[in-house]
Amino acid sequence: LDLKFEDESFDGIWANASFIHIPKNEFFKGLNESLRILKKDGVMYISLKLGNNEGIENDDRYGIANKYMSYFSKDEIEKDLIDSGFSIIQSEIEIKYDNYANHPWINIFVRK
Repeated sequence: LDLKFEDESFDGIWANASFIHIPKNEFFKGLNESLRILKKDGVMYISLKLGNNEGIENDDRYGIANKYMSYFSKDEIEKDLIDSGFSIIQSEIEIKYDNYANHPWINIFVRK
């Protein structure tokens, strides 16, 4: 998780369903890199699946596709974001089920 960008390069980061594929023991590296490349007062959106599991899962929506998935509680992710140096702007749980979405999501906006 070494982003090849200079410090404070971006006004914003859109991390929609990306951090869910990072093992929890690597999660803070991703948050720290995001914090590093965000400009002062920069904003990041992050979405994660609600839960507490972690590991390889089969996603049959794409045939045979094994994906690494990390799930978080709302309190856990908010604490991790604050501990990394972000401030929470807005945080909500989205409960949406359809052919594609089959799990509740945590949607959070944070500021550096």
